[in-house]
Amino acid sequence: MAAAEPPAVEEMVERGHPGPRQTGRIETTYIFFTSDNGLLMGQHRAVARKGNAYEESIAVPLIVRGPGVPVGR
Repeated sequence: MAAAEPPAVEEMVERGHPGPRQTGRIETTYIFFTSDNGLLMGQHRAVARKGNAYEESIAVPLIVRGPGVPVGR
């Protein structure tokens, strides 16, 4: 059996925070999704696990959903 694909961010938000939709406040609610800096586990022969100037450590996602935020921006 193949491993299931991880859920999309939108699906995780829906599962984890159903309150705004259930109370009718979803159209006035901002949801922010971000992550911590990348954790290197030996890549680039890095001794320090964080704080390196490699793409894996500095490309931190930020996704915002809410009123006035254009879809896909």
